[in-house]
Amino acid sequence: MQTTKYEELPKRSRYYQDIIDLNLIEKGEAYDILNTSYVIFICTFDFFESNKSMYEFENICINKPELKLNDGTHKIFLNTKGDRSSISKELKLLLDYFDGKEPESKLAKKIDQKVFEAKRNDQWRREYMSYQMELNQQYRNGKEEGRKEGIGDMSKLIKMLI
Repeated sequence: MQTTKYEELPKRSRYYQDIIDLNLIEKGEAYDILNTSYVIFICTFDFFESNKSMYEFENICINKPELKLNDGTHKIFLNTKGDRSSISKELKLLLDYFDGKEPESKLAKKIDQKVFEAKRNDQWRREYMSYQMELNQQYRNGKEEGRKEGIGDMSKLIKMLI
């Protein structure tokens, strides 16, 4: 679920695709054990700015677009704000749910129930909060390091000017 538009979203989709494959295969194993995989981003904005509710990507040949690589990888970006005329009613209801409306479809209700259960899971919440605290600390450390580096660069510039 993406609520903020980060420019690196396509590269994040590549990273997630790679993680899936790395977890499925060991060094030296046959590649035929790799199943078809999907990376799906649910966005509350139109990342590609083409007013579509769904963008699906597969690897294709640049020189011959009808030629697909058929490597079994798919990346889908859903957009809760796009034109919904070409998507199913089920997907429309799901996008409504992801956009903050009450769940109406069976799938949206099932997802809502799982979210509710996850929020009530104390162990998961503790792990999530610990992870968030670690990310916050890394952010603060990086910010401090950047300040020190900036101050050092500024000192060098002042010395050069004097």
